[in-house]
Amino acid sequence: MRHPIVILIVVLGCALVVAKGEPGPHPYHEYQDEVLGTCREYVQTNAHWNHSTLWVSESFPRDRTFVSMNVTSPRVGGVKLVLRRREGEELQQIRLKSFGHGGKGKNFEETTFVDDAEEHFPMWPEEAPFTGNYAPDVALSKIEGSSRGKWTLMAIARAKKQSQTPQIKGWSVTFCEDTIGDGLVTAQGAVIVNPMEPLTKPVVDLPAPQTWPAYQKSVYRGPNLLDKNTYVNFWTEAAGMVRDVTRNWNEANFYVQQVKTMQKKAYAARKDFEEAVHAHKDG
Repeated sequence: MRHPIVILIVVLGCALVVAKGEPGPHPYHEYQDEVLGTCREYVQTNAHWNHSTLWVSESFPRDRTFVSMNVTSPRVGGVKLVLRRREGEELQQIRLKSFGHGGKGKNFEETTFVDDAEEHFPMWPEEAPFTGNYAPDVALSKIEGSSRGKWTLMAIARAKKQSQTPQIKGWSVTFCEDTIGDGLVTAQGAVIVNPMEPLTKPVVDLPAPQTWPAYQKSVYRGPNLLDKNTYVNFWTEAAGMVRDVTRNWNEANFYVQQVKTMQKKAYAARKDFEEAVHAHKDG
């Protein structure tokens, strides 16, 4: 019979492995907003790579959804942002930002995507670092269902260089239920919003974005190839090299001919010697 203490240790070890494999749900901060209604904000500050996940165990209405982030990237135009929700076997995802937008601008700082934003993500890098509310490429309302599920933010890099891989420093997703009565909900769950003041994003305390030092471009400090003296010196040196190579080749050819002459003389002397030996024997 096995010892009960050993069995207990094995059971506790298995339970620990299972617990580590499935991270628990993230806590949320609930608050009331005069325009948005009742909102629940889930924040992930433990992000450190180009994708990060939040686990939401509660089913909360999603009349409005906000996605805020701090992402470091040396070239925002080379980054595509994707939001994914998985619940069970069902997987849905939308594109928040496409490649190209943002150009050579650096970093997303307090960047928020919300369907009601008046502007899309800028095309040009002059507005970097990119801060404010932007409408996503695909509406957040296209993701059906409640807040429950596994939410993942992905920052996909176009370039394969490790130095250009974006880093998610922190992000949050906020779900708001229209409890104020300023909007009407259709049977399909879509929100019809009456005209109101522009929405403001929820305040999210995220880590400061990473910065990169500015490197000065290398400057060519060699000779000016278009300068007259440089041009003359180049051809003078080239002519000298050709002259030296020709002289060396002539000398080598002279020694080769000398060796050939010596070989011929040795062959003739040997032949004369052999003939003299045969003549002596024939006597």
